[in-house]
Amino acid sequence: MIQQIFAQKPPTALEGITNPLLQGATGHDIEAASDGSLFFSVLTGILQFMMVLGAIIVLINLLQAGIEWIGSGGDSTKLENARKRLTNAIIGIIILSASYAIWVVVTQNFLGINVSFGPLFP
Repeated sequence: MIQQIFAQKPPTALEGITNPLLQGATGHDIEAASDGSLFFSVLTGILQFMMVLGAIIVLINLLQAGIEWIGSGGDSTKLENARKRLTNAIIGIIILSASYAIWVVVTQNFLGINVSFGPLFP
């Protein structure tokens, strides 16, 4: 009797639980998972999130550089710090744009996978 109880597969607490928000979304597409496009769609979502975060950081740095420039009051060291911050923010947005361009070229032209930025969480 005791051996029969332990031989049975115990029910898990997560059996039968589904998320109604994800019905038909990324986690339920078996064909996309088998051909690899699911991986690239998740990777594209992560890249999209990082691009938005990077753009917000660049915008904040541009605003801070402008405020430092205005508030320098003719002080050459403060003006030079503001100029360096402005230069770094511009270099940052160029690197963000270049990384997106490289991602599109590699995935679409070399791998033949069409990835486009859509909703981050469908």
